[in-house]
Amino acid sequence: MAIRIRRSRFLLFALITAFIFIVNRNRTKPTPKQPGSNLDRRFLGYPDEDDDSGASSEQPFTYPGIMPPGSFPRVVDQRTRWQREGDVPRTTLARHVTGWTVFEGLYAYNGTFYIVTDQPHVVPPIREMISTGGPWSIEMEGQAILEPTDEDMQIISPEMAMEIFGGVANRMPGVSFISNDPPQFMNQYYHFCAEFLLGMWRIYSSLDTRIPPSGDTWLPPPSRLIFPHIGVGEWRDRARMNHVVLRTSFPSISIEHKQDWEDRAKANTAMIFDIAVLTERTAAMRGENFGAHQRVAALTDQLPGNAHWWAPIRTSMLEWAGLERRHSGLIEKAEKPVITYIIRRGIGRALNNLDHRKLVQSLKELEETYGWEVNSLALDSLKNPEAVKLIGRTTILIGVHGKALTSLLWMQPSPSATVIEIFMPNVFSAEYQVPAQMLGIEHYGFWDNRYWRSNSEFKPLLQDQEDEDVVDIPVDGPTLATLCVERIMSPYTLSSDMSPPKENEESQTGEAEAEAAPSDQESEDESAPQEDLVAPQEAFEPIGQVEDQDG
Repeated sequence: MAIRIRRSRFLLFALITAFIFIVNRNRTKPTPKQPGSNLDRRFLGYPDEDDDSGASSEQPFTYPGIMPPGSFPRVVDQRTRWQREGDVPRTTLARHVTGWTVFEGLYAYNGTFYIVTDQPHVVPPIREMISTGGPWSIEMEGQAILEPTDEDMQIISPEMAMEIFGGVANRMPGVSFISNDPPQFMNQYYHFCAEFLLGMWRIYSSLDTRIPPSGDTWLPPPSRLIFPHIGVGEWRDRARMNHVVLRTSFPSISIEHKQDWEDRAKANTAMIFDIAVLTERTAAMRGENFGAHQRVAALTDQLPGNAHWWAPIRTSMLEWAGLERRHSGLIEKAEKPVITYIIRRGIGRALNNLDHRKLVQSLKELEETYGWEVNSLALDSLKNPEAVKLIGRTTILIGVHGKALTSLLWMQPSPSATVIEIFMPNVFSAEYQVPAQMLGIEHYGFWDNRYWRSNSEFKPLLQDQEDEDVVDIPVDGPTLATLCVERIMSPYTLSSDMSPPKENEESQTGEAEAEAAPSDQESEDESAPQEDLVAPQEAFEPIGQVEDQDG
């Protein structure tokens, strides 16, 4: 009996000892190394644990140029120091067009930007990079009121930098977007997204000319957006889209306003930006080609890039809106063509009642004839995600000239992707033509029963848009519907197989003949060559094969 008791006690003791040993061993056992397990050490600036190069664990890595996303310098490494003139970091320009510049090593001190260089002759004129940041008006055109002074920007030598900054500058790591604009235009959906953000991303994305259709770029997102002249909330729009687009595209971005910029100026210490993308509307308006379109973002389209440069922004927005991002990284597309007519009724410019009803009916007939999806609605009747999702599925977007057409930013490029913009006859603005062309979307302007393709030889004169309260804009619905058929079917059907457009009896000015005479309106318009404008009685210009931008 005693032997059994001793044996049981021994077994119990052995089990307890083994249990304690196993628990302690698991506590001290190193976790198996997973792929990328050293990333946290690298991002903190230390070498890999496996690094046998002999480097001390106290010596952090340095990253020239743009630091990888998630890089965090140690507290003591947040300043750049130098002891002699030759060690002062120089400023370089990575990209530049008038009004838009990408700097590496741009300085700011007491509210003034500084370019430190040994070669001032290669730096563009300061007035082509920045102005005073004050509000602009048409009365100021040609005046020197907004011309930059030494308080806005200076080009200095390394020797002068030593005198002004001393031997230290606070480092602003990563990428900084800086808008030197006043709040005058930034609180509008179009100006913020279709000019400022469009231009900023266009010039920044030119650093990566191989962005794929999925938008997967090596470029790190901007760390901060700085508004030296815009106060808190002054850049938000009524539709509440500006902050949605910004936060959805760059979830981790921080925003510094006028008050923050003033605080930094009072610190009496220079700042040096790793990468700074600087823009200002007034400076861009000094561009040599600005008068051709009067759109500041258009100047950036002459930079290197490819057809998918906007994909990172568009993909983020469409995924936020509810469209599925597939394993390939591409956003899902509609299974059949989608035509969306944005109705503007009772607010600002609009079609006259009769032409509005005829256009809705003509588009409805396309839905019944071809089985396409047709939507006729006011975008503001939808919640923001629903509106973005609809536009992301849209093949052809139709609307009267107005801010609702800003949503063309979320259309997915395709051979048939088209924006049809309706104007009061003989009035034209390139506000939406420019972003459409930059994004690879075909744009057509419509004057009643005549229209033109934006990249054709016909160039309408830029004229101030009609008053906001005009509600009797004409449009020939059957002609516009026929253009929709041409745009959807021409990439896949030979033009010789297309039936000629039907004549609209109500738009004819005489009896039906083999060749109808031009209408009085056309003959009176001397600024519009007949061979470049398409009327209902004329054959459509052949539309060639367009490269599928989604590859």
